Amino acid sequence: MKRKMKAVAALSLAAVMLLAGCGSSKGTQDGGSAAADTAADTAADTAEQQAGTETAASDSGEKIVIRVVGPMENENDTTNPVTKQTVRGYYVIKELYEAEHPNVELQLTGIPWDSWQAKLTTVAAANQVDVVVHGASIVDIVEDLTPYAEKDGEFLDGLLLKYSYRRADKSNYTELVPTGIPITAAATSIMYDKKIFDDYGLDYPDETWTWEDVLDAAKKMTGTDPVTGEQTYGYYIDGASSDWIGRSLIGYYFSKDTKVIEYADKQMDTKVNYTSPEALKGFEFVNELAKTCPKGFLEGRGAENFGTENNNIAMWYSQNLVSNYQKTESLGLTDRYGYAYSPVLENGREGWANFTGDWNMAIAKNAQNKEACWEFIKWMATNQDIADWCWESGKIPNNKEAIERLSAQNIPFADVFFNTLAATPDNFTIFASDYDDAFLGSSNSFKANGLSAMFAGDLTPEQAADNIQAAYEEQAASYQ
Repeated sequence: MKRKMKAVAALSLAAVMLLAGCGSSKGTQDGGSAAADTAADTAADTAEQQAGTETAASDSGEKIVIRVVGPMENENDTTNPVTKQTVRGYYVIKELYEAEHPNVELQLTGIPWDSWQAKLTTVAAANQVDVVVHGASIVDIVEDLTPYAEKDGEFLDGLLLKYSYRRADKSNYTELVPTGIPITAAATSIMYDKKIFDDYGLDYPDETWTWEDVLDAAKKMTGTDPVTGEQTYGYYIDGASSDWIGRSLIGYYFSKDTKVIEYADKQMDTKVNYTSPEALKGFEFVNELAKTCPKGFLEGRGAENFGTENNNIAMWYSQNLVSNYQKTESLGLTDRYGYAYSPVLENGREGWANFTGDWNMAIAKNAQNKEACWEFIKWMATNQDIADWCWESGKIPNNKEAIERLSAQNIPFADVFFNTLAATPDNFTIFASDYDDAFLGSSNSFKANGLSAMFAGDLTPEQAADNIQAAYEEQAASYQ
């Protein structure tokens, strides 16, 4: 099949080696308990038994059915409204895999992102899913992949990110375990408009910028552009997304090492503290940052022209690296826009306040053929035609071979992307860290409601922090 991916910069050997050395392929932390070892052995034995069953099924001519369910964008072909390029639907996965594995029938079911976790939990409870797309975060319904990787994990060395980690379960919430394999990866960066910076006579952001540098520049570029006379804004917060509206706050905490989560063995006993003096500084900071955003940002409006010639936003803290790049490329504006690192980690730590997102696949605990599921996920992570399709769909494949072979032209965010991932600890996840836990019940909606009211001027930073704290505590009390 002809490759359809646009070329990206070839990594130097040094960069590849750096990425390869980011972490061990083992998913559990050293010093695991005997109970954990027993559980791993049991899972491995189960996998071997299933493998034997599946081999017998294959020999008998029966087809193995793998039910793949989760957020998968579009089933049919679509046309990118800006680039006018055709983006193939996720049927590509079925066509390619079944052509190579005639004994397997893939049943693909895409679901919308709205309430996706609840929907996946429901289909898992009904025994209607084998491979859970983007399911690594739902530890109650997916497998710990440690025994699978220990038995057959050589392919992990060819990935940029080996695993998606999540906290083990509601009764062992202090332990991180690998629950998914990332098919794509994304590092947060600051995409900025060089022209607006030039018009105001400001230096571009670089790898040393702090959050204070971002706010200072955003304030200076909110007003009347001295060259064009048009209104410009310094920053953009995606207020339409309950997930993203709090990212700048959590990024601030990460950068300053402000810990707001105190984990306990049981999820229900985990404590949050948004009302400490250090945490309150974060609310005050993002409240000032929001004042540099376009007026409609709380409804997801105001960034329609970002990436175009008529853009009026100086900076956007975003994971939309590929789609934004493809937009500027289609308009002949790649030289106008730049990509900078997230704000730097302070207090002697190396790296940047990055949200490493992924599009991952996990094995359902009650999957019918777990070994077949593992083989399918391995294929998804390493197949080069799938890597091409991921790029075509606006995502970065989590695959070193794909990146190395694509060398026809440079992309401006390559260094930011790879250096950020290289600086990220192998088993670190910002979504379940000391700075935030997106899986504590309705945590995203708690933050979104409180921050939205603060940004709208209905609450002070102190009141917003108090409201979010009270919502968490009320939720915790309901667990008792």
